[in-house]
Amino acid sequence: MTFNEFKALAQNPPYPEGTSVYRIDVHRFKHKPQADCFPSVFEVERAQSFIYPDCETVRFMIRRFVGKEYMNQRLYALYVYELPYNADISDNLYRRVWVYDRYGQLASQSCCSTLIEDLNAPFAKFRGRDEALTPGDVVEVYDRDKNTVTIGVVVRSPRKIEQCWEVRRIVEKVCIKEGVGAELTDENYWLYADEDCYCVVTGEDFEHQHSFPRATDVLPLSSPLPSLVRDQYDTYFHLAMNYHQHEINAVVINEQTVSNRHSGLDALVELLKT
Repeated sequence: MTFNEFKALAQNPPYPEGTSVYRIDVHRFKHKPQADCFPSVFEVERAQSFIYPDCETVRFMIRRFVGKEYMNQRLYALYVYELPYNADISDNLYRRVWVYDRYGQLASQSCCSTLIEDLNAPFAKFRGRDEALTPGDVVEVYDRDKNTVTIGVVVRSPRKIEQCWEVRRIVEKVCIKEGVGAELTDENYWLYADEDCYCVVTGEDFEHQHSFPRATDVLPLSSPLPSLVRDQYDTYFHLAMNYHQHEINAVVINEQTVSNRHSGLDALVELLKT
């Protein structure tokens, strides 16, 4: 595989044409912050959830949710999930998700499937993000389990396509070295949806105020912050970058760690045979 082929798969994964339904989750502010108030944490909840048969209907409904005043009141975001038939979607799994802001603009979208049934498919591999928020950006992190949105600052972005390509090259070298064969490189390339995450800090106490949220739960600011508040998050950013690089950096992937992973998997396979 060439880099251009890898990049094409990253930018346009080959999702199947199979039958799916689409769920729109409507997330609303519990108490919308006042225009002159800038809380670091505010409450948002999934207020409604609808199922539609196709993308055309979804696009129509998004315009309604955004355009109708009675629907737009306290609207925070719309999450749209592609859910294939006969797939296990427990624990909020999905094939694809798109996130729209209260104005109907696409704020984020997934790069690969999270479904267990899809794990061996090429569209389940995480091959990097072309466009991402960058370190230093002040963002909103939506914890949908706790129904809270917290203002934070990005200190690490998901791997870019070029970085994931380097991971694949390492996997290929190990496959050749260990006699597995270069043709099985993509079967042994293991970056999945869990890798598509940011590292975000929300205060100066890094140990208790950092997290690794999914990229689709890290959104641009829904309202501008005053310069004094932005300066505060800039301080958090520099503190984290100066003193916590080890915790911030993604897990190092090199030939040794890939080889160790292969050895661990082989040992597990042998254990399961006994």
